[in-house]
Amino acid sequence: MVKSLTILFSRFLKNLNYITALRFPLAVLVVLIHSYNSAWRTAGHEALTGWGTFCSQTLPTFAVPLFFAISGYLFFARMQAFSWSVYAEKLRRRVHTLLVPYVAWNIIAFLLYAAKDWAAHVALQHPLSLNLLWGDTQMSSVGTNLLGWTVQAATAPVQEPLWFVRDLIILVLLSPIVYWIIKRLRWASIAILATVYYLHLWPNPCGMSAMGWWFFSLGAWFAIEGKEPIKATRSLLRPCAVMLLPLLILQAILPDRGGWSFALTQQLYVLSAMVCAIHAADSLSHRWMPAKVVAQSSFFIYASHVIVLSPLTAVLAKATIGLGFSVQILGYLLCPTLTVGICLALYAVLAKFLPKTFSPLLGR
Repeated sequence: MVKSLTILFSRFLKNLNYITALRFPLAVLVVLIHSYNSAWRTAGHEALTGWGTFCSQTLPTFAVPLFFAISGYLFFARMQAFSWSVYAEKLRRRVHTLLVPYVAWNIIAFLLYAAKDWAAHVALQHPLSLNLLWGDTQMSSVGTNLLGWTVQAATAPVQEPLWFVRDLIILVLLSPIVYWIIKRLRWASIAILATVYYLHLWPNPCGMSAMGWWFFSLGAWFAIEGKEPIKATRSLLRPCAVMLLPLLILQAILPDRGGWSFALTQQLYVLSAMVCAIHAADSLSHRWMPAKVVAQSSFFIYASHVIVLSPLTAVLAKATIGLGFSVQILGYLLCPTLTVGICLALYAVLAKFLPKTFSPLLGR
């Protein structure tokens, strides 16, 4: 019996090789998202605007949704039936892999911001409060949806990229509700959540956007319904691959990034890119797998990259003002490249020589 279970578990892990293969590339895409920051959006960098917008705000936009979908799938995978004991065990594990790293990295970010402000003899940009762990940073503006409801601004903790981890922690805590809704409503649950997300009916309560709820639940639906994502989406691969490039081009040429046509194009691109990404990773994983240290570094890169990226972009953006497009695009692309290299090297050193000391930062 034990041998049979071991074989089944080994096969299950082997079937998830494409997820392992995806972790590092998705983390790199997140770094790319944050690379076209305010340092590059200044006078003297106008030539970079189009490429910066495309490379940071268009091309990698499927990365975080796919992270959410993978998280939802893995949370419920192999769960034959929901039980409070299983739920308690999953919570226990995620204290170590989500909550502790989340708190640790936000504390580090606060201390670095505070040190910078103290050195400049100015008031703290991020005052000490519990809000540092929740909604210290505003990521969007207040607006209204189709029904005229007020949609609150999406927020993030002091270490801004960790809004993903914050929302994921809440989703994990509320996972019994997700499980119950999907079990009871089946296809209807996905239809309802998709309607709420794509029509912007979600009012962003407490600064939480609908992205996590929709894509985490989408991944959860595959697991709860017993559908393997690669097999279940195989029929969608060809149309998604055909649409991918035209959708990218449309996003690049549409004049109004806030209009409904751009929003529709972008969301179709995100879904198509997600399908293509998992199939590309699955095909690659049959022939080659990234080194263990590379795959395991994804959370560390995700959590730490802004600390390295911000000073790099400040220096390179200032150094390339008015030097022409080719120099500026080189400087812009150097930012994520150097950031990933530095974060990966630092992770490799910490994981090899001080794994227990720095385990709260490694997200294992």
